[in-house]
Amino acid sequence: AWSDEANSTRSIDNEEKELYELLQKARIDPPYVIAGHSLGGYIARLFAARHDDQVDGLVLVDPPYEADRENDANPPAYTDPLVNVNLYITIIKSNLGLVRSDYLSNYSDSDSRTEEQVALLSSSKNFRTMQSEYSELSNSSLYIQNNAKSVGSIPTTYIVTSHRIAQSREFCAISKICTVQSSGDNDHLI
Repeated sequence: AWSDEANSTRSIDNEEKELYELLQKARIDPPYVIAGHSLGGYIARLFAARHDDQVDGLVLVDPPYEADRENDANPPAYTDPLVNVNLYITIIKSNLGLVRSDYLSNYSDSDSRTEEQVALLSSSKNFRTMQSEYSELSNSSLYIQNNAKSVGSIPTTYIVTSHRIAQSREFCAISKICTVQSSGDNDHLI
């Protein structure tokens, strides 16, 4: 969050390796229960596939799914070139303080996010990282499909938005022990 930006490509391969290195340097010993939200679901899934002997559970919260790339009726956002343009514009706006100003001017005591979270989420560093990850997302999806097709018998739980619950069988193809639960709504920020 507030750490220095990474110099490496924000690919799933690099991010999984960084997670493993972090756990090693922090001397956090296995077994692990790995949880990942959104793109973090890919990182968690790759970690579990690579280190299946060290992972006792996997929780994936509204992760992307590699077959989504092939769904012409409802293609994922990362196939839309305008998303990349919008991220570049948002980076410029956040450098000028406009994103944070907009967030804070609409902030109220009933918001679930703290002002610190708003500051983090509206930072230009956050949007630069998002843009870097976004530019790698199609490649990361292929990488997951080729390198983390299965996590074997690691118990896996998906928590997904209501409109994705129909994909339960597809999601659970990666694990012999799998459950899928609906978040109860369609908001990606579960």
